[in-house]
Parts: sequence; C-alpha cells; structure tokens
Amino acid sequence: MRDRATEKDVGLLLIDTGDLHDGNGLSDSTKPNGETTNPIFENID
Repeated sequence: MRDRATEKDVGLLLIDTGDLHDGNGLSDSTKPNGETTNPIFENID
C-alpha cells in the first residue's frame, strides 16, 4: 500500500482496529462480545 500511495503521490493512513472479533471496538461493545457484529461478519466472503 505504501508503494501504491507513493506511485499516486497521495498520503496513506493505516488504522489497525484489531481482528474481526476481538479488539475492534464494535464487537467488544456488547455482552457477550460479538453479539451484534458476528451476524454481519458471517455474511462476508
């Protein structure tokens, strides 16, 4: 991604939000973790 940004002469901002289930903020906001987000993630290829 850094190389592509350099080629296009644009800035690059990388944000690491953890993995899909633990540590991403959204899945951690419910008890149990992932109650809302797991059904969404199950539909992702």
